[in-house]
Amino acid sequence: MKELRDKEVLITGAGSGIGRATAVAFARAGARLWLADIDDAGCRGTAAQVEQAGAVARTLHCNVAELASVQAMADRVHAEIEALDILMNNAGIGSGGRFLDTTPATWQRVLDINLMGVLNGCHVFLPAMVKRGRGQVVNTASAAGFIAAPDMPIYGASKFAVLGFTEALRADMAQHGIGVSAICPGI
Repeated sequence: MKELRDKEVLITGAGSGIGRATAVAFARAGARLWLADIDDAGCRGTAAQVEQAGAVARTLHCNVAELASVQAMADRVHAEIEALDILMNNAGIGSGGRFLDTTPATWQRVLDINLMGVLNGCHVFLPAMVKRGRGQVVNTASAAGFIAAPDMPIYGASKFAVLGFTEALRADMAQHGIGVSAICPGI
């Protein structure tokens, strides 16, 4: 998708970091932004920067780890527009520590946000995109999805999974006119 003017773009994890920087870049290209985060203050801060860049921004509170929260967000979006042009599943958290030093609860939390957050976003937004016959999904993975570091087994596993899911989804969605890609930033 080369022309971004007036495209409807939703970014999870938009309250800081990559989500915030991407939102501002989309705003400068003329996109209309839906900004989602569990951090309402951070999301409002991003919205202010998007509006300073001359774009429309709407903020949404969402916990991507909870399907009901993601569905409520999608219901709000779909009440105003038919379908997104771009879905950026960006929300994520880091976690370090050797395997024996990590707990199952930590594993569950990281996988719920980093992996299930991506799956939840795709489950609730892709049907409308497929029905319309076009769109783009961008999933934030990581360079950690390529390199297995011994002190980041949880994070690496979650990002390997996002990358693998993205590759499979790309092949699946091609028949529907939906592009699917992953970004894999480093530190």
